[in-house]
Amino acid sequence: MKKSLPILILTCILLFSMACVVNRFSRSSTATTNASLPTFTPVNPPTAEVTQPAPASPTKASPSLQPTSTALPSIAGAASPTAVTTPAAIGDGIDCDDLIKIEVVSTPSSSLYLDKLKAQGTWLVVRLQFTNLTGETYNYLHENDLKVVSSNSGQTVQVDSSQQADTEAYFLWAYSSYLVDPLAGGSASQRIAAFDVDPSIKDWTLVFSPKISRYSPTPFCTVEITLK
Repeated sequence: MKKSLPILILTCILLFSMACVVNRFSRSSTATTNASLPTFTPVNPPTAEVTQPAPASPTKASPSLQPTSTALPSIAGAASPTAVTTPAAIGDGIDCDDLIKIEVVSTPSSSLYLDKLKAQGTWLVVRLQFTNLTGETYNYLHENDLKVVSSNSGQTVQVDSSQQADTEAYFLWAYSSYLVDPLAGGSASQRIAAFDVDPSIKDWTLVFSPKISRYSPTPFCTVEITLK
């Protein structure tokens, strides 16, 4: 009996210790179970807004622009040639198809030389005034629009204006414009034309036959002015 008492006490102590351990483990499990876990609120992903295109506003049809014609004096439209005018005299202003007026302003002069340019016969120098009768620039003056004509032994003699002589005369008399320079609408300008003529022929007539182009076959008018 004395020998079994310590064993009994030891057994009781062991059982008590085991009971304490079980009791502590049970509390720990309960605490863990009852502990509040962090809650996660699900976040809805942002909803992408679908932008509907704004309805296109009805476009108004642009009014079609119709070309408008403005009545202007038609230089380029002068196609039908005018009948030859009865020869005019020095100082007379002659209208050429209501587009341009030509006038011989003084009696022509004669010279063997124009500066250093020598004539084969003699230079017949004619001073002219042109007036633009339209509202637009006149660009149709050419040397071959002007010529002088005469008769010699029953035959017609014709001499065209000399471009080189026209230039020499321009510098010699200090004119403000060459013979073929454009002429502004409504303006007047004095020019010089020179012709290399036979000095034995005295009666010359200036013929002005302007064309739309230097190479046009038909002039749109013809004017004659007696140079005496």
